[in-house]
Amino acid sequence: MADTRDNSAGVSDSAFNSLAGSVFVGRAREAEILRSAMIEATAGRGRLVVLAGEPGIGKTRLAQETARFAVATGARVAWGRCWAGGGAPAFWPWIQLIRECLDATPGELLTEANPGLSYIAQILPELVGAKTPHRMPGDPGGAFKLAEASREPGKRFVLFDAIANLLKAFAASVPLMIVLDDLHDADEDSLLLLRFVA
Repeated sequence: MADTRDNSAGVSDSAFNSLAGSVFVGRAREAEILRSAMIEATAGRGRLVVLAGEPGIGKTRLAQETARFAVATGARVAWGRCWAGGGAPAFWPWIQLIRECLDATPGELLTEANPGLSYIAQILPELVGAKTPHRMPGDPGGAFKLAEASREPGKRFVLFDAIANLLKAFAASVPLMIVLDDLHDADEDSLLLLRFVA
């Protein structure tokens, strides 16, 4: 039997074969839209895709299947999950996915690509004393606070720009798919950052 798959996007046979072990029924149209978006992103044309619908209809599963496809085609996938239970810090889903990316990225790449790491350290404490001496303008002691970043548009913009540049550094060598799960539970700061990055 002839193989009738359109493989013009450069997706290898091994990528398709690795997906064959997973049975996913009933979302062929949506899955194809997401695969096409991932292929476009891999080619340098990134985009934002929002999965919306009632609880329990399979949005997370659809995202998982798309993530499997992304990994099979050579991309990195980072997840951030919003927390509905209360008490999560601002930017919680972003903190999770940045940590995941940091674990897979050489430190030298980060310091060369992103002088804004000290800004990001305000939401990611493990970056304190990170490989960069940069400080917030007008803040020689590095006492820039997360609460200030959330309240003051100028400081929030600098933080958002630093995070966007960090995400670009993560995606410089390997295409990056970001998944923010349960976005309906996101804090306002996380939604504003998503808007900025998109």
